[in-house]
Amino acid sequence: EDVIFFIAESKSAGRRLQKRLLIALGGIEQNAKLMAQEAKIQIWGFENFNELLELYDLPKIIFLPEEEWDGANLGALAQNLH
Repeated sequence: EDVIFFIAESKSAGRRLQKRLLIALGGIEQNAKLMAQEAKIQIWGFENFNELLELYDLPKIIFLPEEEWDGANLGALAQNLH
């Protein structure tokens, strides 16, 4: 569903886009990946995105297992998003 929405939104952007990039931090299903490739959308995973952040000396993204999401061990911003 997310890939279909992304394709529709990028087509209705009004101007021609040079590149379309989808960052799937939590992974992507095979059918969705094939749809994105057919629409000429680049797909980056978690590792690729962290490499980009490292290139610009920005903090990396770290996933916590859901059982550790109690809010007490998260920062203030993450608690608000949680």
